[in-house]
Amino acid sequence: MKLYFVLLMKSHFQSYPCPLQINSFWNLGFLLGITIILQIITGIFLGLHYTSDLNSAYSSLFFFIREIYYGWCLRLLHSSGASFVFLFLFLHLGRAISYASYFYNANTW
Repeated sequence: MKLYFVLLMKSHFQSYPCPLQINSFWNLGFLLGITIILQIITGIFLGLHYTSDLNSAYSSLFFFIREIYYGWCLRLLHSSGASFVFLFLFLHLGRAISYASYFYNANTW
């Protein structure tokens, strides 16, 4: 069973073409996807503890930062993750425009 899985993965990875001039800019789409997934997960956890009432919104945020283990880290990941989403988005679009990826595949745009 394990050998079958290894052979399946090996044939799966070898079946897709790879450009000859590949560099680190080709990872930007993957990094963008990971940061969006991270934003969704941290947003769900932050939304579970947030109260939108005017009088208790600050106290719920204070409770989340002070009393929940690694709540400050989750809030930091969510706030800095928004900046990383835009950074990777603009870098990804810049790579696509500079390499003229839209020219070779008409279905892209």
